[in-house]
Amino acid sequence: MQQFALNKMKALQPGQILAVNGPPGTGKTTLLRDLIAHLVVERAGVLAGLTNAKQGLSTETLETQVFGKPMYKLAPALTGYEIVVASTNNGAVENLSLELPQCSGIDPELVDSLRYFQPVATKYAGSHASKPWTAPQPPVWGLVSAALGKKANRTRFNDIFVYRAAKPDERPDKYLAKAKVDYAAWEKVDAQTYWRYREKHDAQTTFKVAQEKFTDARAAYEKEHAALVNLEATLSQVHADWERMRVLCDGLPKFDPLRLTELAAAAGHLAQRAQEDAESLERRLLPKWLRWLSQIFDAKRYRQWCTYCDRAMVLRRIGQDAEALAQQCASAQVAIWDGNLLDSHANQANAFWQGARLNQSRNAMFAAAMVLHEAFFLEAQPNIATAISNFLPRPAAFGNDAKALWQWLFMLTPVVSTTFASVRRQFVGLGSEDLGWLIVDEAGQAPPQAAVGAIMRAQRVVVVGDPLQIPPVVPHGTRLLQLLGNHWLGQQHARYAVDKHSVQTLSDRAYAFGVRHPASPESFIGVPLVMHRRCDAPMFGIANQIAYANRMKHAKNGGAAVHPTLGPSSWWHVDSMSEDGSKFVPAQAQRLFAALVDMYISQATTSDQRMPDVFVITPFREVKRGLRSLLCERANWVQALAGRSLPVPTKANLEQLESNIGTVHTFQGKERDIVFFVLGCDSSHSGAIDWASGEPNILNVAVTRAKKHLYVIGDRNLWGSKRYFDTALAMLKEFQAGHAA
Repeated sequence: MQQFALNKMKALQPGQILAVNGPPGTGKTTLLRDLIAHLVVERAGVLAGLTNAKQGLSTETLETQVFGKPMYKLAPALTGYEIVVASTNNGAVENLSLELPQCSGIDPELVDSLRYFQPVATKYAGSHASKPWTAPQPPVWGLVSAALGKKANRTRFNDIFVYRAAKPDERPDKYLAKAKVDYAAWEKVDAQTYWRYREKHDAQTTFKVAQEKFTDARAAYEKEHAALVNLEATLSQVHADWERMRVLCDGLPKFDPLRLTELAAAAGHLAQRAQEDAESLERRLLPKWLRWLSQIFDAKRYRQWCTYCDRAMVLRRIGQDAEALAQQCASAQVAIWDGNLLDSHANQANAFWQGARLNQSRNAMFAAAMVLHEAFFLEAQPNIATAISNFLPRPAAFGNDAKALWQWLFMLTPVVSTTFASVRRQFVGLGSEDLGWLIVDEAGQAPPQAAVGAIMRAQRVVVVGDPLQIPPVVPHGTRLLQLLGNHWLGQQHARYAVDKHSVQTLSDRAYAFGVRHPASPESFIGVPLVMHRRCDAPMFGIANQIAYANRMKHAKNGGAAVHPTLGPSSWWHVDSMSEDGSKFVPAQAQRLFAALVDMYISQATTSDQRMPDVFVITPFREVKRGLRSLLCERANWVQALAGRSLPVPTKANLEQLESNIGTVHTFQGKERDIVFFVLGCDSSHSGAIDWASGEPNILNVAVTRAKKHLYVIGDRNLWGSKRYFDTALAMLKEFQAGHAA
C-alpha cells in the first residue's frame, strides 16, 4: 500500500487532495521522503534542460534590489515544486524537518556521495534557540529542509545568512564579542555560513558539470527501469503462454512467478513424457516416406502423434522461457507479485518491481539532482540569499515580492515546515495555489478549520495521519458549536462538526480510494498503510487489537528482547494513594525513579554520565509535573547514588531527562526503545480514569512510542478492568509469563 500511495502522490493533479491513513510505525515519514525525493528529481530534470544557469531566471525582476543590482524571479518552469509540511503539532513538524537531513535516515552507500550545502546544513542543525552551538548528532548530509513557522524558528534558520564571513579575522571585534561563536567547534565539523561556503564556490561542481552528471545518472536509472519494463512484459507473455498450455496439458502446475525454476523443471518433465508418447505412437505409424498416407488411413493415431509432438515442443519452449525468466529476475533483484491477494502479509511487505540495482541507480540520480540544485543556486543568482535573509524575519514588509522570494527559498531548501497557527504570518501575501505542495502531517490531530489557509495556498495537498491517535483539541464548548452548526448547516451539522472531525477524517471521506474503517464500518478511510515496522511485541499486538481490529501486519521478525535491567515488558502494579488530592501518585514515581537509578548504575561510568534514554509518558499534566519534580531533582540522585563511585547526573543530563517526560499529547510522532507509561490517579479520580480509557487513542499513542520495551506503572485494580487497558494488562501478563527468567 505504501507504493500505491506513492504512485497516487506522483499522479496528483493541481486542485486535488490525497488522503493517506497511516497508523503508527507504518512508514509515513519514509513515504514523505520518497515524495520529496521525487519532486527534487523532477525539478532537476527541468534544470538539466537549461542551456546555462542564467536561463533559469525569469525576465521579471523583484522590487527588492541587492547592492543596487536587480534580482530576477525564477523561471516559471522551476516553480510549483515548493513543499510545505504543516501540522498543529509544533514538535511533529520540527521533528520531520530535522530528521530529513540526517545521515542516519539515508542509505549507508549514499553517506559519502550525497552532499547538499552540507557545511551550511551542519551550521543550521547545530543551532539552538537558547543554547550554544553544538555539532549535530547524528551528522547531516544537506540543507534539504528547514523548521520555520514562528519567528524564532525563522530567525534560527536565517543565521546561516547573517554574517558574510565565518572566521574571527574577517569580522570586526565588536561583532565577534556579540556573536559568542565557538569557531573551533565549527572548524572541527566544517560548519560554515552560506557566505563562507559561497566563497569556496570555485572548488565546487560547476552547473555544466552538474548537468552532465545528472543526465548520466538519469540515463542509468532509465536503463534499469526500461529493463524492468521489458522484464514485466516478458513475465506477462510467459504467464499467458503457460496458462494456455495448462488448458491442454493435465499435470502442468499453476503459474507462480516466485517458483519459476521449479516450473521450468515441471515443464521439462512433461515435455519428456510427451516426447516419449510421441515416439511410441510413431513406431506404429507408416515409415516417414509414407507418413502422409497415415493422415488418410490412420487419421486418429496420426492426429494424436501430432498433438504429442506439438505438446512436447511447446512444453520445452515454455520451460526454457521460465528458466530464462528466472535468471532475469534473479539478475534484476526485484520483488514480484506472487499472484495471491495483495492484502497478504508477503505482498504488503514488498514493493513490487523494486530491487537493489534499481534503488542504487535511483539513489545516484537523487544525489546528482541535489548537486545540480546546489550548482544552479550558486551560479544563477547567488546574491539572492541577501534578499532571502532580509525577507525571512519580516515577510509582510516585502509585499509583491513575497511569492518570488519564497520560490527562491524553496529552490535553496526544498522542504519547509510550519504549524498551522503560523501559516498566515509566514506566508502573508501568498494567494490561492501560490505554493506547489502541502503535506499535512499528523492530520488526525488537526481541526479542519486550522488547515483552511494552508490548503488554499497549495496546488496539491497530501493528508497523512491517523484518527486513532490524539484527536484535535477544540477549545470551544460543545453546546456553542452545536448551536452554530445547527444554524449554518442544519441536518448536515454532524457530518462537519469541528469537535467531531479532523483534517484526516474529512479528507478520508472526500478521497475516492480507500477502505471501510476496521473498527467503525460506517466510516471510510483513505489509502491505508498497514505494514508496521516500529514496535516489537507486545506493543504491536496491543495497538493492533485495541485500535485497528488486527488490520495491521507486523514487519518485524524474531522474538522481542528482554531488557537486562528492567526485565520483559510488563505492567508494574503500584497501589494508588495520592497525598495531596491530585492525580499524581508518589509511590508510582518512586517505582520509576528506582528503575531509572538501576539503569543509570548499569550503564554509567566515572567518565560517562549518560542518562537512560527513555520516554516517560502520562495521560495527565498533574502527573507530569510530579514526575519532573521528583525525577529531575538533583538532590534525589545524590541520595540514591551515595556510597557509589559514580558521578551524579549533571544539570544538562537532568534537563534532557525532563524534556523526555510529558503528557501523551506531546509525544505523537516520536519513538524510543524504552517507554514508561505512568497512569497516576487514585479511587477519587474515577472520572479521569474513565476519560483516559473512553477511547483507544491515548493508550494507542503511548504504547506505540515504545520500539522495544514498555512498562506500564499504575494500579491494576483501578485501570486493569477498563476498556482497552484490560487488553493491555492481559497481553503484558502473557508476555511477561512467556519471558520469565
